[in-house]
Amino acid sequence: MPSWAIASRPWEDGVLHSVGFLTRRTISPSSNDWNEYSLPDRLFPLYYALRPVRLGRKYVRKGASILGRFLGPTLKSVRSAIGGQ
Repeated sequence: MPSWAIASRPWEDGVLHSVGFLTRRTISPSSNDWNEYSLPDRLFPLYYALRPVRLGRKYVRKGASILGRFLGPTLKSVRSAIGGQ
């Protein structure tokens, strides 16, 4: 068997590395998590569960704000066209 056939496929290593990196970044608590939630020392593992919740809230709000900026003028024109406020 040729040596190139035995070597690992770089794209698999890259994908697995990326998935692992994103998973760690998503669940590993940061200083923002510790500042936002004040938990007793014995409840420290809960920071790992709270991080995805905090990130979800952050990005849902940001997405809603961006969406509102784009749809705001459109919604106002639709309301005025149908006689709303």
